[in-house]
Amino acid sequence: MRLKHNKKRNTAFLYEVLTKEVAKAIVAKDLKKKDSILSLMKEFFSKGKALRKELELYKLLGEASGPDLYFPERLIQ
Repeated sequence: MRLKHNKKRNTAFLYEVLTKEVAKAIVAKDLKKKDSILSLMKEFFSKGKALRKELELYKLLGEASGPDLYFPERLIQ
């Protein structure tokens, strides 16, 4: 079974790409690009926003380990 992956809807992927673009803009000293990306990130990934909550869930699932390995599965269900 092949799972379809939609990059536009994957919050963790989107956050990672934006973070990498900010780093590239800083290295290239492109302050305009850096500021525009950071303002987008602050607008959509700030506390209380839906994308922030979804990103925190992705992180929670990714960090699951230890004695309760079935926690991510139960959380999804």
